[in-house]
Amino acid sequence: MYPEPGAPHHQPHLHARYAGSKAVYGIAPTALLSGWMPEPQEARIVHWAEQHQSELKENWARLQRGERALPIDALP
Repeated sequence: MYPEPGAPHHQPHLHARYAGSKAVYGIAPTALLSGWMPEPQEARIVHWAEQHQSELKENWARLQRGERALPIDALP
């Protein structure tokens, strides 16, 4: 999740990258919005996002207010 100044954001989302693959996932519900990710990595990303819903939502709100996102534990 990162700020994109000047870009309209109507749905809370996060960006994921893995070995050349890129995908964008909605936060609530956690669902693939665009891009592609290998199935094992996608399952890990979705599980991680579901475990960190409150932190992701708070960071989304912070970014929309022009504040910095707070760290969230990375995927193990």
